[in-house]
Amino acid sequence: MRLKDAARRFSKTRAYDAYTGDEVFFCQFSSFDDHSADGATARRRVLNIPESVVIPTRRCVKLDGEAWLIGSGTPDDFLGGIIRQSYGMKKATDLASLATPSGVLASTGTPVYIQKQYYRDNVDTHTESDNQVAWNVFMAPVESAVEGMFLVADTLLRIRNLYLPLEGLRIAQCDDLGPLSIVAVTFTENGTYNSVTDSYATVSTTASAILLDYARLYRLATKADPDYAPGDVSVIVRQASLTPVVGARFVMNGKAWRVLTVQAELDGWLMHARVG
Repeated sequence: MRLKDAARRFSKTRAYDAYTGDEVFFCQFSSFDDHSADGATARRRVLNIPESVVIPTRRCVKLDGEAWLIGSGTPDDFLGGIIRQSYGMKKATDLASLATPSGVLASTGTPVYIQKQYYRDNVDTHTESDNQVAWNVFMAPVESAVEGMFLVADTLLRIRNLYLPLEGLRIAQCDDLGPLSIVAVTFTENGTYNSVTDSYATVSTTASAILLDYARLYRLATKADPDYAPGDVSVIVRQASLTPVVGARFVMNGKAWRVLTVQAELDGWLMHARVG
C-alpha cells in the first residue's frame, strides 16, 4: 500500500459546507499542538485531506455539527510527491451578519461565520472611565468586508482595520459598540436656514441611527472642525432616510442634540453631535 493511500484510508469524518449544508469531502482533523496558548485545543484544529480535495469557496465547513473556518494549506510531501494537505482551522464563535451602515439600520446583510478573539481594551478618558473592548475577528478572505462596515453578532462590531496574515484568514480589528448602539432619532430642525431668525425650518423626521462614542469614530477634515468635548458622540443615519445639515437639531435618548459636522460614511451620514 502506498503512503498516499494510507493517508486517505483514515479520512472518515464527513465535512459539510457550513453555508449550504452539502457534503463536500471526507477528512481527518486533530488538535492543534500549541502548548503556550490557553484554550488552543478548543479554538484551533488541523484539517488533513487528500491533495485533490477542493476547499469550499467561503472556507467554512461543519464537522460533527460545529462550524470551522479553514485557513491556508501546507502540503505533506513524501519521496517527492504530495500525499495530503494540512490546513489550520479556527472554530467559529458566531454566525454574524456583514453589513454597511445602512444595512445595519435596515436589518439586511450577508451571513458570515466568524471567530472573535479578545484583542485589547480601549479607554476614552475624556468622557468616561469604562473600558471599551476591541476584538480580532477572523473570517474567510473572500468575504466582502471593508473598513467601516459592521458585523452584527451577539453585539454590534464596527470594522476599524483589515489585514490578511500568513495563516490565510482575514483579521478584522473591530470596536465592540455594545447592545444599545441602535437608537431612534427625531430631527426637529433640519430645513432651510433663516438668517433673520437664526434658525432652521422645522422638519420633523424620525429615523434609526447607530450611536458611537466619538473617540471610536471621528474624522477631522480641517483645522476649523469643532474640538472634541466631553459627552460628544458620533451618530450614523442612512443616506436614504434623510440628509442632515450642520446646525440641525434632533432628539435622542430623551436629550436634545445639535449637529456640528456631517460627512459621508459609506452609504450613511456620519454626524458629530453635542448636547444642547
